[in-house]
Amino acid sequence: MFAGKSKPIAVERRAIARRTVTLRLPMPPAEARDWGGGRSRAEERWREAAGQRVRNLRARILGPVEIIMVFDEKQRQQRLSALSNPILELLARYGVIDALSPVIVRRLTLAWGVGEGVVVEIGSARTAIGGA
Repeated sequence: MFAGKSKPIAVERRAIARRTVTLRLPMPPAEARDWGGGRSRAEERWREAAGQRVRNLRARILGPVEIIMVFDEKQRQQRLSALSNPILELLARYGVIDALSPVIVRRLTLAWGVGEGVVVEIGSARTAIGGA
């Protein structure tokens, strides 16, 4: 079948575009807990509203990701880590990211900014250490 000369295979060499997804979510309640029971009405309402926005997004980023979250500056009395955890759980639960593992979430940037709620930007992680 392959007798004789073989034809050369054309190889296209170009950079693969990095995909980025931007999502606006309502501010999570201060008392947000894990997905396991014991949630307040405020948590339930937030999870329903935020979950609806994530489902409508219908996006998925496979493999390692970098996530940037910018929170409403008016909520500075809350800890950034407490605000980010429910959002990360939401992203993993609805399959936007593969998991909450450090292998998947390679970089997480949390910041205060001007605006309503939370702006979440998720992109494919750079492969080089240091983000070169």
